[in-house]
Amino acid sequence: MATSSYSFSNALPPTVSSGTEGPFLIPPITVGTPDYTKPLLIYIISVCALNTTAATLGITSSQNSVFTLSFVQSSYSSTTFLALVSVTAALVYSQDPIARTQMLAAFKQFRQQVEALEVAAASTSGGLLPGAAVTLLNRVALSMPLRIDEVLPYLYSFDPVNQLVDLAPGMSLRVEWAGYQYCDPPGGPGYGFNAFANTGTSRLRVVQRPDISLSLDAFAGAFAPGYGTNPASTCPILAAGPLDLCLGGNARRHLRVILPTTITGSASLDNSGPQQQLSSWLIGADTFADLEAATTDILNGGTGCGKQVSGNPIVSISFTSRVMLVPEITVLLNGNPMSVPLGTTIKNLVAEYADPTSAQYRNSNNINSDLNLGMNRRLQNTGAPSAAATTKYYQANFIFLPSNSAQPPIYSGKAGDQYDSPLLKGDSINIT
Repeated sequence: MATSSYSFSNALPPTVSSGTEGPFLIPPITVGTPDYTKPLLIYIISVCALNTTAATLGITSSQNSVFTLSFVQSSYSSTTFLALVSVTAALVYSQDPIARTQMLAAFKQFRQQVEALEVAAASTSGGLLPGAAVTLLNRVALSMPLRIDEVLPYLYSFDPVNQLVDLAPGMSLRVEWAGYQYCDPPGGPGYGFNAFANTGTSRLRVVQRPDISLSLDAFAGAFAPGYGTNPASTCPILAAGPLDLCLGGNARRHLRVILPTTITGSASLDNSGPQQQLSSWLIGADTFADLEAATTDILNGGTGCGKQVSGNPIVSISFTSRVMLVPEITVLLNGNPMSVPLGTTIKNLVAEYADPTSAQYRNSNNINSDLNLGMNRRLQNTGAPSAAATTKYYQANFIFLPSNSAQPPIYSGKAGDQYDSPLLKGDSINIT
């Protein structure tokens, strides 16, 4: 049955009545009735270059056994082509943990394959427009049923184990700087205060430049040639302040933050050991493949420098002291913009104003509560379009409670309950 709303389920496919692997966020199904035995088909508009045809090369099942991509002519215009992504039913509608892991691994491979399909806007062979890979991958992730703790990995490459995440246009990067304060030599009255201490906070807005590269500041990112150092900086760049993050030539198509898993104590000056134990990292690359190569090198104790296959070199920035990097997103709360750290959940936001249990939210008449919660998320209609109007970019509302009032009001599982869903950039929440 077609619906324009997000909903939740304890299990996959959503027709299964019970499960403990969820809860799963079920995206709108805007066209027809879903058949969970067949592949999930996702149609993406406005990503195809001129001269794209049904014969334009895509991604076949021999190249990726889970995600494939082809180009199809729209039903409403003989000159408009769409990208069609197919996701195998055996994994996308499975709640099996092994299947979920396999699907995420295939998606990481798919990212690199999609990016390789980009061509010049006027290419004679057709393909994806420059920069269209990121849009396409965003549409795919928003159209798949995902366990709520899978949302950030698919949207922002969040990896809770390796402690990394990709930055996106519109995010802010909050930098908590730290410097070492020296008060007294051993035996002096202030010796105990010798330590690293917070020295201030910077917020840098991630912006996309006309060449589709990302910069950490719109003002500095517009400079040509931009800031430089004398002598010229080498890789890795040691950042002492915002200036070092906005050096001319630093902009890259992809930016990633990697946080350390082990650091020395705040009173220690021992800087021995692998480099990733000493500093947060900010790395930039022009392809997903280069980004992954640099990430692997850093996680293995390297710097990421020189790991590009071709094109612009890797940008690798480490910090000269104990620095914390926190990506932030903007959401709307009761119509007012609010900046929150990435990873903030619906429950976290509500807790700033009230302390209901998960059974005391209401967005349906079958719950006796005065706390009303409404939420909307922007996405593209990705069902098979029958007319240009059906490809609209719109706000889908969230239905938090089961349609059957006889069901328990809480969807719960290994990832928490439905109110533990993470917020995404631009989400609109209303609490009354």
